[in-house]
Amino acid sequence: MNKFDELLNLTNELNEIERIFYEIFRILIKRPNPDDEDLRDLENGLKQLGNLSRMIFTLSEKCLEMENKAEQSRNAGKNFEYYASLEPKLLDIREDIIELTVSTQNDPSFCANVAWSLLFKQKVNTLVGYSAVKPELKSVQAHNFVTRTLYDLLPPCRNCFCLNLE
Repeated sequence: MNKFDELLNLTNELNEIERIFYEIFRILIKRPNPDDEDLRDLENGLKQLGNLSRMIFTLSEKCLEMENKAEQSRNAGKNFEYYASLEPKLLDIREDIIELTVSTQNDPSFCANVAWSLLFKQKVNTLVGYSAVKPELKSVQAHNFVTRTLYDLLPPCRNCFCLNLE
């Protein structure tokens, strides 16, 4: 587990503690005669917990930014062929996309988003990114690069619902 994941877990734990504090606060307020000192102590605890949670979240964001920069420099110069050499099934997906592009070129309508979601997204997600087997393919940058490269091979949407949303 890297430092970012540790900080993220810590933030989640603090959020759970904060939720419990709020629940206790809600219960104390419903009492007929809540003790003012208890309420003040609880309020101060909530404030400190909130401050700590925000500090950890800020640190998590900085760690993620540093991790992304390091990953980008490690991935500099890598192209689709590099990733496909690590996972040859990516070449099959690329071929399937090219075949789909050719077979639908005369269709009156086509939705790249639907085609991606139904036919390719899950396949790519299992090969590249967090679910990847090979460590070199587990990064967010590798996933984003391969996804963008393959998605961009799809023909643009034409006469589909997506175009009505724009």
